[in-house]
Order: sequence, then C-alpha cells, then structure tokens
Amino acid sequence: MERLSPISLQETCELREPKIIKVDSKELQKNKVVITSEETIKTQKIVSCGRPAIDENIIIVDPETALPCPPETVGEIWVSGASIAQGYWQDEDATEKAFNAYLPDNKKPFLRTGDLGFLHQGELFVTGRIKDIIIIRGRNYYPQDIETTVKNCHPALRDHSCVATSITSEEGEKLVIIGEIKRKLEQKINFQEIVNTIRSHVSRKHGIQTNKIVLVKQGSIPKTSSGKIQRLAGKKAYLENNISIIFQEDSSEKNTKESQEKTMSHSIELNKTQKRKDKKLSELISWLRNYANENINSRLIDERRCIPPHIVLDFGNQGLLGMQVPLEYGGLGLNNGETMNVMEQLGAIDTTLSLFVGLNNVLGIRPLLNFGSPSLREELLPRLATGRELAAFALTEPSAGSNPQAIASSAIPQSPEQWIINGTKIWSGSAAWAGIINVFVQEKDSQGNFQGISGFTVKRGTPGLKQGPEALTMGMRGMVQNTVYFNDVAVDASQKLGNTGEGMKVAQDAMMYGRLTIAAASVGGMKRCAQLWHRYSSRRQISTVRLLENPLVLARLNGLTAAITTIETLVTSITTWLDQGQEVPVEAYAVCKMAAPEFYWEAADNLVQFLGGRGYIESNMAPQILRDARILRIFEGPTETLTAFLGSRVIYQPESFKTFLCDTLSMPEIYERFEQTVQQIQDYRQSPFTEETKTKNWTAILCGEVAMWGVLLAVLEAKAMSSTSESLNRAIAWTKEHFQQKIAQGFAQTPDELVISSANKTTELISDYENAIGNLEQTLAGEDREVDEFLRLGDSETGRLGDWETGRLGDWETGRLGDWETRRNIENWLMNWLGEKLNLSPQNIDPKQAFADYGIDSVMAVELAQDLQEWLGYTQQLEASLAWNFPTIKSLAQYLSTIESEDEIVEEKFAMNDSKIALNGQSQGTSSTENPEIISDISNYSEDEIQTAINQEMAELESLLKGGYPS
Repeated sequence: MERLSPISLQETCELREPKIIKVDSKELQKNKVVITSEETIKTQKIVSCGRPAIDENIIIVDPETALPCPPETVGEIWVSGASIAQGYWQDEDATEKAFNAYLPDNKKPFLRTGDLGFLHQGELFVTGRIKDIIIIRGRNYYPQDIETTVKNCHPALRDHSCVATSITSEEGEKLVIIGEIKRKLEQKINFQEIVNTIRSHVSRKHGIQTNKIVLVKQGSIPKTSSGKIQRLAGKKAYLENNISIIFQEDSSEKNTKESQEKTMSHSIELNKTQKRKDKKLSELISWLRNYANENINSRLIDERRCIPPHIVLDFGNQGLLGMQVPLEYGGLGLNNGETMNVMEQLGAIDTTLSLFVGLNNVLGIRPLLNFGSPSLREELLPRLATGRELAAFALTEPSAGSNPQAIASSAIPQSPEQWIINGTKIWSGSAAWAGIINVFVQEKDSQGNFQGISGFTVKRGTPGLKQGPEALTMGMRGMVQNTVYFNDVAVDASQKLGNTGEGMKVAQDAMMYGRLTIAAASVGGMKRCAQLWHRYSSRRQISTVRLLENPLVLARLNGLTAAITTIETLVTSITTWLDQGQEVPVEAYAVCKMAAPEFYWEAADNLVQFLGGRGYIESNMAPQILRDARILRIFEGPTETLTAFLGSRVIYQPESFKTFLCDTLSMPEIYERFEQTVQQIQDYRQSPFTEETKTKNWTAILCGEVAMWGVLLAVLEAKAMSSTSESLNRAIAWTKEHFQQKIAQGFAQTPDELVISSANKTTELISDYENAIGNLEQTLAGEDREVDEFLRLGDSETGRLGDWETGRLGDWETGRLGDWETRRNIENWLMNWLGEKLNLSPQNIDPKQAFADYGIDSVMAVELAQDLQEWLGYTQQLEASLAWNFPTIKSLAQYLSTIESEDEIVEEKFAMNDSKIALNGQSQGTSSTENPEIISDISNYSEDEIQTAINQEMAELESLLKGGYPS
C-alpha cells in the first residue's frame, strides 16, 4: 500500500471528498492514535484509504505478538477476502510467511501486508511500511515525513530524490539522510550550508538528531520504473560505497580521506570563483563611491531636472546599466545578491540615480532577458548593457491607475505575425530618452475579441510612436516621467515578450523584482539618513549637551538602526533564495515594497524634523532626500493597495503564505499566531462599515498590516538560527514588539473609525468648507512657453496660410474655450447624465472609476452614445461601444475633446479654402482692403492654377470628412 498525501488524493478522488484527520505526531511515534482538531507543528495530516469492501476483512495486528491491537493503535495491516491472491509465484516459503498468517483462533488465514496503519470510524489509514520504519530510542519515525522535511528545506535538493533510513551502530540505530543535488547547482553552492540546514530542519520538525548527511549526484538514488524511491536499495548502495557521493558529514566520525579530498577541492574552487566575483563587486562599489564624491552633484540634477550625460555614459561604461546581462552580451553577469549590493550603494548616493539604474536593469532589460525572443535579445542587449541605449516600461494609463488589468491600449492583428498598437501611457520613466519601450496592451484577434494582456518591445523611431509631455514630479526630478502615445504603431512577432496573453506575467515578474530593488535602494537611503542625522546631532549643542544625548533622538535613531537591519536581512534572505534557485512568493516581494519605503520615508521625515530649520534648506540635502523618498511609497504599488492585497492573499489564498513561513523559514509558531489573529479579527472585530464588500476590504487591510510584521519577524528569527549578532538581536526585539502591537491594534477601534461616515455624508461635510474658504482655482497665466508665430515652423514651409495671413482671430481673442475647459465641460455633462440615470448625486460620481463599476449595461451604453451625439451636435454617429473602449468619464472626455479639435480643423479647412478662392475680395467675412497681401498673392496665379488648387483643397476636405487625412 502507498501512503497518499492530501493533495494527491484530492486531485484523483472523484467519488467523494477524501477524509483527512489530524493526529498528534509524538503519540504516533509511540504507535498511539490521538485525534486533534488543531493544526500545529506537533500534528500531522493522514488521509483515509477508504472502507473495506463487503467481502473483505481488515484487522490491525501487533507484528511482534500476532495479537489484535487495541482501538486507535498503529499496527500491521492484515487482510482477508476473496480478492486476496493465492501466493507468490514459485516461492512457497514467502507465500507461507505472508499469505498464511493466523490469529490465535486459527479460523482463517490473512495476508500480512507489511504496511503499518490503523482503523478509525471504520476507515483504514496507512502510516508507512514496517521495513522502512526508523526506530530510534523506542520511537517510530516514518521516513516519508523526514524526506518531505528535507526536500523542502533547501532549493538545491531535488524533489522526490531523498532517502531517510537508519544504520546500526554500537549506540543503537542512527538516522542517515541521503539527498540528491541539482546538477546545475553543484558548482555554485556551499555544501556545508546545505548540511547545516538539513540538520536544523529535521531537528526542529521531528526532534531527532541526524547522524549522517550524504549529498549525492543527480540520478544516484535508485527508483522504480514509476519513479518511487527504493529506500532499501538506496541504503544498500550507500553501505556498499556504490553511490556517487559529492559531500557527506558524519556528526560522530570524521569523513573518509577521499570524501575530504573531494570536499576540499570543491571548496577551493568555489572560494576562488567567489573571490574573483567579490573583487569585481568591491572594485565597482569603490568606483561608485569615488565617482559620487567627485563627479555627481545631486542638487544640480534635482534643480535642472536632468541627469547629466557624463553620468549616463560613465555608468554605461562601468556596466551599471546592464548588471545582470550575461557576459556574452556585454553585461556584468552579476547575481541577485551582488546586484542588490550595488543598488544599496546607489540608494545612499542619490535615490534618483538608483531609480534610474534600477529602471533600466529591471523594468527595461529584465523582460527582454527573461521573455524576449533570441533575435531580440541578440539585437538589443549589447546596446542596453553598455548604456548606448536606454530602456523604458509603459504600463500605467490615465484610466487604469494602480490597476494594470484595466488598461485600454490595444494591439490589433494585421496578419498572423504583425499587430498595430494604439493607446496612451503615462508616467513612463526614461521613456523620452529610451531606445526601446516595453509596452503592455490588450491583444485582440481579427474579430476584436480579447485575447489577454500581451507585451511588446517598441523601438525608438517606429512610425506612430510619439513622446508626450513630461510630468513635473515632486521628487525624483532628475528623471523624466512622460506620456507616450502609440498611434498605429506596427510591431511583429519577434518583438512580442512571451506568448499571447502572458503580458501580465512579464510585467509582474519585472515589478516583483522591482519591489526588491526598491527595498535595497531604501536600505542605502536609510543608512545615509542615519549618517547625516548622527553627524548633526553629534555636533549640535543644546544648552551644555549634544543633541545626540537627547532621549527622543536616541530612541528614534536606534529605532532607525533596527529598521535598517530588518530590511537588510529581508533583502539578503530573498537574494540568497533567488541565487539558490528557490522560488520567492509574491507575499515576500509585497512586504519589501510595503515596509522598506515606509521606513525610509520615516527616516527622511525625522532627518528634516531633527535638523530643525536647517532641514528646510535645500543646500542641506534633507529636502531632496524627503522628496525622493516620498515617491517610493506610491509607485510599483502604493503601500495601502499592497496592504489590502497581502491581507486578501493570507485570508483567501493562504497556502503560499503558510508554506513560506512554515517550510521556507521554518517558523510555524509565527504562522500559527498570525492564523489565530486573522480568525479572531474575522470573527470578533467590529467593522465600521455595513456593506459586506467594504467590511471585507477593511478586514484585509488590518490583516495585511499584521502579516507584514509577521514576515519581517519570521525572516529575522530564521536568520538567527544560522548566525547571530547584537544588531540582529536588537532588530528581533524591535520587530517582535511591533508585531505584538499590530496584533493588538487589529482588535482596537481606531479614532478614524469612530467618525467614519458614508460617501454622501462625507461629501456634504467637505462641501460646507466652500462657505468658509470659497472654491479656489488659480487661473492667472503662467510662463509663455509658445514659440512666436513668426518663428514657428510655418505656414510658408508647409504651404498653408497662417491665422495672421487669413485674418482669423486666435482663441485668446475670441474667448473660445481651450481643450482643458472642453474636457471639463464634457466630464461635468457625463457625471450629470450618469447621476440622473442612476439616481445619484453627481458629486458622488468618481470620474476615474469605470462605467462598469456603476452598472452600465449595453442598453445604457447605446443611450449614452445617442445623448452625447445630440448634446455635442455631431452629425457623425458615435459608436455605442464608447463606454467600453473608454471605460471612465475622464478617458471618454479626453477622447471626445480630441474629436472636437478635429472638427475645428475641418472649419479651418473651409476658412483656408475661402481665403484661396477670394477672387472678389471676400474671405471669412474680412474685406480685401484689410488683407491686400491675399489678393496680391492670388493675382500671380492663372485661372487653371487656381482651379487646380480648389480641386486639391476639396479632395483633401472630402478625405478628412470621411475620416482620412490629407497626404
């Protein structure tokens, strides 16, 4: 018989839900079955094999005495019935021993299965094989349980390729573990570290000492044709030295000379390789520090809103813009840990520069590296790795915000291998400087059906790709953040990132890693804040003592050092797992982005505060640090959004989070405390909201905050298992107290909750402020940035007459509305229309929220298009799909204002045409005497030339009215 895991049985069982019970592990080692409802480190799950058939009899027997076992006791499984075979082929001795077992009453024979198990409520539960059972100090240990612990403790160990067995020594039975190492990691890992990890996990989980740990080459452990491990054969191969040993450690004896030589040789080679990499990294960071002192002026970068070209060129020459690009493409080939070391150093030098470098490496190059076609990588990576070109990432849209799934930009196929992209992206970092942009759009088929979100790499200079205006950001001012327009941009299959519909997979991979990068840069920024704060406090005298002696300063500064150690440990742990080939869950990346920027912002705010008036002076660096740190709390996922996301994950999809805490970090106690807290919050915490959806969101936020501190504490505690230090112990104490406080806060009502009102009531409260302060909006014109019309690329060069030539008045003279006011009027009309249809106050309608969220169906969408057309006075019918193509009021108003501008172009065409044919001295209501130059120009043409010009203008006008554009 085979002991099944709960997951395997759930996947294969179709008739009924499998019965799974939880038993006390310690009691099971004594062959006693104690059922429990709790799920802790001291319990384990066992799956039922079902009930015996009607004509079968199953009994549980003591294998030593051949007497029936008492109820709820583990023993050997004996079976009798019509389905039992007659015996082994031509093996009478084995047949007699296995198929002719009798109880003392000698009534009928039984088959001795050799399996251990027990009966509970009429169902059979199998616990293991007699021949495989490990008995140490009178306790039974099941090898499959130990093997599961081992395979989950380190990513270098292969799945289902481990043997737990025992050998006899003078002191009794000793545990031996044999595990296969993944072939690709043999030359990259520290074997002693793996051995230590195995020993620690087995001890914590099973309370048993491992005598020998043997690491062998991939494929060394014997298996059956179906892939089942042959434990006895594996044990025999080891005892007969017939297995390919890479490394072994004996807790009581010295290794063999051969093993020692192999180990020494491997360690020497590993150390040489690591020393070379460490030297390269050390030289790069040393260069960065010297370069920062002599060649970087962060204040000038900030004030001039531009990174000087020499910095970009020098960073490219040093390989900083392609840190993880393989050597064959011209990159540095750094691993994850080395990359984050560089990002920490950059974060200490200048947050803007760290984000610039991080963007190019993570959002620009990483999608190409992991998902680009071979031809695309071959073409672009050498240029990007050396900084000859930059890369950008275009995901966010005006109507999408922090929800990338709501993007409206599209890719329509022109052929099986080519697409046309249309759409608008905003806040794309480095886009205006970039040679390539990774853009994510809705891919549709030829019938317009949605195929999923797909990613494409668009090259600079592609027709239809246009850079829009730059956003004037509060911080990170040296980088450009601009709008990007895609107007019929053609791309082909070689430019697609991944497969159709995998765009979010590509984007998420980059953004998850980006969150880790932000955490590393935040560590550098926090350390810089601590340095400046300490420098000032050490020199500043208050009365007769230094500011550093102030109790509040000491408390805040030491809290900052604990926060630094906490995030540093988190980043280091994640990079170690990644470099070992281990998958890191999204929860860990989310915690990086939630915790690190919040801690950094607090450090920057304290720096400004405790510097007093000096902290408000631009030349003292603190204001720029504060501005730059602020953006980290927003992009790559705002803290509040990620908190709710993490809370939802741990409530409704807890498997990944549980595995991370219990298996990866070996911290089941923290998970148990967290799980209990979540349950109690759900059961007993009074919500300030009556709507179920809002209550669930509020609960998710509370649980997300607790989960963040739980992860930080678990990472620190796991680190302390392998090494310890004073700073680590202080960080553990600091984090544990925060964890406890956050749990307590989860049950306490906050002051804000006491005054929460409905959206309508909140609107009323704030509307009353207009009586106190008015409704302010500054309209005084700012700087005139337009080129003078006499210097503009002109109408003489393009062949068109300018306003000054036609005598038409400009918008500023006629008082006509500008585009921004047109958009606002359209938005107001849409809000009023929607409010009337839904019986809502227009003030309660969010122009950034999707129409679908308000319940607009296809019938209302048709009404909207018809009413809009009538209100705008359009002769051309508006499409009924407007509400789907432009899913928010803001995006639809933006589109409609553009359409209105095109109508004005039509009017201008009429005016221009009138001017050119004004043979009787009349043009747009202006007399010929007011525009003598027009008559003078026209008199120089023959009648045939004038008629040709008229025909050309009419053809262009007809094309424009049909939706085309003049050539």
